[in-house]
Formats: sequence, structure tokens, C-alpha cells
Amino acid sequence: MPIAVSQSSEDSNQPSEQGPLVRIMSWNIQKFAIPEGRWPGLVRLITQEKPDILCLQETHRWDHNGYALAKQAAEDLGMEVRVGRTANTAIAYRPKPGLSLEGFDAGRVKEVSRGYSAGRFAVADLPAPLVVISAHVSPYSVQQGLIDVQPLVTRARRHGGLGLIAGDFNHPPLDDPPPDFAALQPHLRMIRGVPEDPLCPWEGPWRPNTRVAEQLLAGEMVDAAAFIADRDGRPELRAPTGVYGQMRVDRFEAVLALRRALKSYNRIDPKCHSDHYGIVLELDLHPKNIDWHLLGEFH
Repeated sequence: MPIAVSQSSEDSNQPSEQGPLVRIMSWNIQKFAIPEGRWPGLVRLITQEKPDILCLQETHRWDHNGYALAKQAAEDLGMEVRVGRTANTAIAYRPKPGLSLEGFDAGRVKEVSRGYSAGRFAVADLPAPLVVISAHVSPYSVQQGLIDVQPLVTRARRHGGLGLIAGDFNHPPLDDPPPDFAALQPHLRMIRGVPEDPLCPWEGPWRPNTRVAEQLLAGEMVDAAAFIADRDGRPELRAPTGVYGQMRVDRFEAVLALRRALKSYNRIDPKCHSDHYGIVLELDLHPKNIDWHLLGEFH
């Protein structure tokens, strides 16, 4: 049955009232961060941001030797850690009043090529859980990227409809300033761009290949950073998150019903500890900030 909650008469895209604040962070930490000695620096940067929920990508081998690396990460962060089935993604969280983990999906290997992890969180005053997914979309193929995001959008909506996908989407968003395609390595240019002249691609201009972002939009997902940038008049929030790729490949994609709950966004400099920037999103989950009429029974 659809979730019945009184709707706000507020038409603004700004949060109308303050409720439970949930701070979510996502970071592709670049594989082997712990064995290569970059992890302590990342821990310092993460700890400074004080996330309630942390989505990690490229957590390679965290499931080896009885989850030894995952246990180390949990101790270092002071958070509970859950690792996805492919050990390429993980979710960490810090229980607090009004926020608790009520379920975890380690991901189905055949659904998303590089895996995902999904936490289902109970939030005070909300009749439906908040599903937060840590995802890593294929970096090698637009076609595979399109396949990857479809189950992610579905999983985000599975438990009442309040869902958010955080992670490395590996493909360009909509409407961001284009990179200097001539400066990109050929494989990145091939995967993330479209040449004006496909028969002589090296002689003409290129444009971003936004098919993966268009697929997310078709699933009524909202690019949180872009939404906040446009709402608050802060174009700098569209800055790239890939150190080498010149694109904002790391993103939060929220269901449309959460758009007015999107409070703030910022980007964290990796300071040589990763090849990606960290990203942080704060949600104001007062029930009046959620467009409940956009949610319905999952089929």
C-alpha cells in the first residue's frame, strides 16, 4: 500500500522544517588503501567530517582472512562496517538516537558488475526506512554502466521508496562543464565522451557521453550536488571528483521524493590518499521535507 503521511503545503525546494539530520559520506578510496599505507590519512579526513553513514568503494580484500581489513577499518573509524559480496563496496555507520541499521543487502553479484552494498536504516519519525546504497558502476563500458544502474535504482526503491545511491558512477553527469577532452587519456575519452566526427575522432571536438546519467534521470533520481548547486546558486559544487578524469563521477543520486530533504553538499580533498575526492551530503529528514505522494507500493 502507498505510505500515507500528511503532505507539506511548502512548494519550495528548500527544506521546510528541521528534523533528523543524517550526514552521509561516500569515497572511492582507491584499491589497497590499507596495505599501501594510505588508509590512516583517509581515516583522518573521514573522521573530520563525522559522517553517520559512510559508503566506500574499492574495498578490495576486506573480506579476506576472516574480514581482517574490515575489522581494522571498523576499529580505526569507530564505526560498524558491512562489506558487500564482491568486497568492492562497503557501508559503515555510527548508531545514534533516531538512526539504526535494520537490514543489510550485500549485493547480488550478477546484478551490478562491480558490486554494491545496501543499508536499510530506520530514521526517527519516518514510516519507511532510508535505503543507502554504496555502488561502483563499471568504468569500462557505457553499455555496462547502463545495465549496472538499472538494478541500483530498483534496489533504492524496494523498501518503501526512500532511497539514495552513493558512489563512483564512472560516467559524466548532466549539464556539468565539459572536461578538456584533448588532455584525457584515450581510453577515458573513448568511454566518457562522444566525438563530433566518429570517423576522425582525433581531429574534432568531443562532448560528454551522458547516457548513464540520462538513465538515472529516467528512473526519477536526482543528482544531489547538481540540484543543490542550482538551488543555492553555487556552480562550484559541480567540481570534478576524479583526480585524473576531470569529471564529477562520484555522486549522490536520490529518489525524487527526497529532493527537498537535500540540505548541503561538499567535496573533500583526498590530499594524495586516493585518486578520488570524497563527497558529503547532509539530509534533513523531517517528514514535511519528503514528497510522500511520489512514493507508492513496490512491484
